[in-house]
Amino acid sequence: MSKIHNINQIVSYIIIKLAAAGFLFFFFFLFAFFGSDMKMFQTVEGISNKVLWAFVFGYGILASIFIDRLIRRYTVTHIKKKIGLYAIAGFGIFLILGFIVNIISADFFNLEFLVYAILAGVVGAFCALIFFLGTVISNYSKIFKYIFAFLIPIGLFILMSRDYTIKKNWESIQNENSYAASFSYFNGQYEIPIDVKKGQIVKITQQFHSENGGGHGFYIKDENNRYVATQLIDDDQSKFKVKKTGIYRAVVTGDEVSGSFYVSWEIAQKKAD
Repeated sequence: MSKIHNINQIVSYIIIKLAAAGFLFFFFFLFAFFGSDMKMFQTVEGISNKVLWAFVFGYGILASIFIDRLIRRYTVTHIKKKIGLYAIAGFGIFLILGFIVNIISADFFNLEFLVYAILAGVVGAFCALIFFLGTVISNYSKIFKYIFAFLIPIGLFILMSRDYTIKKNWESIQNENSYAASFSYFNGQYEIPIDVKKGQIVKITQQFHSENGGGHGFYIKDENNRYVATQLIDDDQSKFKVKKTGIYRAVVTGDEVSGSFYVSWEIAQKKAD
């Protein structure tokens, strides 16, 4: 019976940490949702960041477990001291990362970067306190614990699996090495496949005409959904070298924009100038 009891305690402890992480991530979702004027495409783009998930469910949970060990070892009972430990964990990680980046870049006294690290640390401390609040509530409410440990993360994964791109009056012309489209409304992204082989140099020309001042963007991704670094040639041209054979994607994004865009590509085997 004691072994079963211990296992139940460990499982309950893990679920509490997952619930706290889910509670914090739900705040990120709300921030992204209302910060994007309740546009689902921008919201999903914001919460799909792998670094954000790793920070909340990785560092957040591990730091919380470490803090619990300190609390038990030094018999910390005062709530203000517990809050302080969480705030230090949230603030300290960004300050440490800031110093590491400064050391790597050999710029030890970059005041501007240090200010950014401090601001990020303040945000991190605030997030840590939300995490702590999640652990406190989870200890008193089983409904809260299971909703934020399982239902919220699963719900967010389902949201992230869908494409919320909206296109209205979309008219396009596609050729072997170009794609053009016009539209009355575009919010989201459109991917143009480019079949390439290792060693080739791809020169991209992209032009975007916005009729209403809406936002837009452009980038390249490989088959593994990783961003591809490009070298700028001029305002509307760039190039990149293919590192692995596959289907790359030229991604055009729009933020409540009307207008048109044009993308073309030239593929060469020899090295670009």
